[in-house]
Amino acid sequence: MIFWILYALSFLLMWFENRLIVLSAAKRPVIFGTLSFQFILWITRLAFQYGSIIGIWYVNDIAIAILAFAIIYAFGKITFKIYFNKEVQWTASYLTNILKRDADTKGEKISDDEIYRQAYSEAYNLVVQNMKTGGRGF
Repeated sequence: MIFWILYALSFLLMWFENRLIVLSAAKRPVIFGTLSFQFILWITRLAFQYGSIIGIWYVNDIAIAILAFAIIYAFGKITFKIYFNKEVQWTASYLTNILKRDADTKGEKISDDEIYRQAYSEAYNLVVQNMKTGGRGF
């Protein structure tokens, strides 16, 4: 039973990590802004996740443990992709407004599609940078 509780807690830790890791420093809670806290959260989540799966294997069966692993793996991939894409879209819309304003100020004629492509590319890179540097990007 304890392994199932740890397994459920690993879902919460993964959701929390996936939600916050893509955010910029301005949007993150203060404690999550440090790389050391991100590392501690990552290690804690891994210990809960794989410890519980090993415990489930020990108490139940390997098939149930493999299923538990597949479920948490899929959950992690899906939640990460949702929050990553959501943050890229938000940042891209913010950068689109800035790029449009800059183009209008300079009197340049740039298509909305080109502005959005450039904003999306920059937003994607910013979100990746936020993940690597602890949110010091945008």
